Amino acid sequence: MKIFPDCLYTFFLWIFTATLVSGCFYKVPVPVQESPPSFPENWSNSHLREPVSGIWLPVQYRNLLMQLIDEGIRNNQQLKAQAARVDMAVQNALIAGADAVPQLSAFLRGGRQRSQSTRDSFDVGLDLGWELDLLGKLDDREQAALFEASMSVENWREIRLSLVAEIAGQWFTLLENYQQLALIQQREQNLSQNLQIIEEGYTMGISPSLDLHLARADFSAILARVVAREQEMRTQIRRMEYLLGRYPETELVAAGTLPREMVDIPAGIPANILTRRPDILAAGHTLAAANLRVAEAYKNRFPSLRLTGSYGSSTDSLNRLISSDSVVWSLFAGLTTPLLDGGRLAAMQEKNMAGARVAAALYTDTVLLAFVEVENSLEAEQRLKQQQHLLERASEDSASAEELAFEQYQNGLVNFVTVLESERRAFDAKSTVLAIYNERMQNRIRLFLALGGDFPPTDSEPPFPHLP
Repeated sequence: MKIFPDCLYTFFLWIFTATLVSGCFYKVPVPVQESPPSFPENWSNSHLREPVSGIWLPVQYRNLLMQLIDEGIRNNQQLKAQAARVDMAVQNALIAGADAVPQLSAFLRGGRQRSQSTRDSFDVGLDLGWELDLLGKLDDREQAALFEASMSVENWREIRLSLVAEIAGQWFTLLENYQQLALIQQREQNLSQNLQIIEEGYTMGISPSLDLHLARADFSAILARVVAREQEMRTQIRRMEYLLGRYPETELVAAGTLPREMVDIPAGIPANILTRRPDILAAGHTLAAANLRVAEAYKNRFPSLRLTGSYGSSTDSLNRLISSDSVVWSLFAGLTTPLLDGGRLAAMQEKNMAGARVAAALYTDTVLLAFVEVENSLEAEQRLKQQQHLLERASEDSASAEELAFEQYQNGLVNFVTVLESERRAFDAKSTVLAIYNERMQNRIRLFLALGGDFPPTDSEPPFPHLP
């Protein structure tokens, strides 16, 4: 007993023959490969051979920073937006995967026609549609969507890592500004005392008018610096509150002192640790998806086989709709192949190929930029440490010179201009030392970001920050 008539067998034979013939010309394009430089065994900066004891951030700062970072991860709106994009990409992958499975739908129709007579018709049943993925183009589409979803996840991780780094960097900058403001206010008190002494001396005819005007000018200038520093702090506090997802009310308090010393960077950090960087992983997923899009575009130029069928009941009487006598079914196989499309499919393939070349170049560029960022931060680590020791020595000498100049002025050995110059140098030296403390912290944070996370953990303490 034949299930299908001979004509249907013949039709399927033609489809099979056409598929074989098209397969003779079938050759998927070779995927575009990335060509980044090989990862070196060691970084070019030799200071990594130094020993390390502990982690780079003191515990008291780590605990407070972790609270701020956790708050930012929970509330930052940019991070929430990227999380929603991840959900969109996952759903796109599910949609792409649905194209490869049979589609089944139910129908119920009723109608009336009138020509010479009136005729009612009622239909109920199931419709089936299924495109057979003979060449694997639907699988390519689904795999490309999955890679794009993975890319979206890595973009979310990159935004989160950047948010951690920015919150930490902003907080240390606030600490510097807090100490800078305290230093300026101390300078204000010193200049106020100097001005009082000069005014008393001027009244007594001891101090010349030049000293009086110089003292007043310096005092007014330092008051202006106090106002400017306070405004800068408020602006930075608002920025921090924005990162934390708070309303910018300038209520955040960041009082404390910058750490003067940090432990050395761990020895032996491998260069291939950069493969964990979210932007490098995202670039790799982008290239993989682009190559799959090329394969899909190429396969779209070949025949597609689609099965359609229906099963149901059709009658002119509603009460006979579920009768076995009115059951009808159909099964069709269709082979379609593009013949004339104005070059659209070929152009789409070339467009996707160009996109794959773009993705490959950007992958290589991302890896190279990662090398640059790490090497710059490692070299800056050494230079900033040397600068800090020199600036601290200069600050100590400037403080001694300030004290000596004022004593000599009181004894009539030097003029007031010398006192002002020595005080200005001492103040600038102290301010520069605070700035170098913060710069070392900012560079360590940049290194943290360039490495794609914290250093390998030590035996004594956990790494900072811990990202789930």
